[in-house]
Amino acid sequence: MSRRASLLLTTVSWVATRLIMVWFSLRQHEQWGDVRYYLEGVEKESVGGRALVEYPDATVIPLRMIGWLTEGLDSFTLGVIAFCLLLDAALSGWLARRCAGGDHRRDAWWGFSFWILFGMFIGPVMIARLDLLPGVLVAGAAVWIGKNSRIAAVFLGVATAVKLWPLALATGLVGPWRNRGTWARLAWWAGAILILAVLTLVTSGWWRVVSPLQYQVDRGLQSETLLATPFIWLAAFDARWSVTYASSKSFEVFGTGVGATLIVSSVASLGVALAALVVTARRFFGTGEPRPVATRAYWLALVLLIVVTSKVFSPQYLLWFGPLIAVMITLDGGRLTRAIGVLMVVTAGLTSWFFPLLFDSFIEAPPSLLSVVVLTLRNLLMLVVTVLACRWAWVCLVAEHRAESAGDSPRS
Repeated sequence: MSRRASLLLTTVSWVATRLIMVWFSLRQHEQWGDVRYYLEGVEKESVGGRALVEYPDATVIPLRMIGWLTEGLDSFTLGVIAFCLLLDAALSGWLARRCAGGDHRRDAWWGFSFWILFGMFIGPVMIARLDLLPGVLVAGAAVWIGKNSRIAAVFLGVATAVKLWPLALATGLVGPWRNRGTWARLAWWAGAILILAVLTLVTSGWWRVVSPLQYQVDRGLQSETLLATPFIWLAAFDARWSVTYASSKSFEVFGTGVGATLIVSSVASLGVALAALVVTARRFFGTGEPRPVATRAYWLALVLLIVVTSKVFSPQYLLWFGPLIAVMITLDGGRLTRAIGVLMVVTAGLTSWFFPLLFDSFIEAPPSLLSVVVLTLRNLLMLVVTVLACRWAWVCLVAEHRAESAGDSPRS
């Protein structure tokens, strides 16, 4: 296929899938409550009030800009949609260029196909929430980690300032302690965070820097998490368990055993942190420079492990790792990454079926059986994808170690 034909096909595919996604999303009226909440927060801030305190200030900056450029809910909503589609187009454009020329075009087509289908099936959260922003920034870091690791570190630093979860991925920037590149990457990452933190401190005060941290501490067991799955089945048949709107501004499960499960979540999360520490220490005290393919695989496995062991999980969390998967399929290829992509497209479809289509019946007392079944299938697929991602990370990290032992690890 010629370059022109390839670009035409990718452009038409992107436009078609996004028109379908936007059409479907605009028909889900309850989904746009988040955008209304954003606008109310921006308006409250404009008169000196405190709002949107659960979000890092860097996340709110785009919302403020959209608020300045628009007037009223309808135009603000269009502004949010346009901003999210621009982020989507940036990643899609990079994928399309890889499809049009260069090495491994077959892998690029797999990556592009995954992304446009994933975006279409994930539906409203793609354009009604800003979780795509850190996802695309992490994808940018994944692209640059094999070209210019300092630029990758800046991407990851901005992602960390926008949303807290990429903080864990900074461990992937660590290489041998004797290598100046390790300290340079960490310095650029920290510098990006520091600049945005100082901006927040100057414009809003210290309270705004730390407010998202306090919000995370006060969470219960969110109803859509993997660990909550047994309790939603109990809630469907026994009134002693329930799905209820909580002070965390999300629906959580309540009943016997939930407190113990929160402890299990904390212990499991600690286990994930220890595993990340082992990988980081192995690289820190090693001699070979980390390989980009291993870093990307490690990032995906880590973020998935964080999600499946967490006490919180919302539909938009799929946007955290969807862009990263697209980059991995394109740059690294392999049957495992393609399998992860296929399963994640199905997971996105089940997620949209559950929310927004079945969500009203889920939060009834008791939850509808269909909503419970769909959510359970989604969670099981998330578990399968996590296992596959961990397997791929293990393969890549073992190969990295063997290359180091053989003395042919690449330098940067």
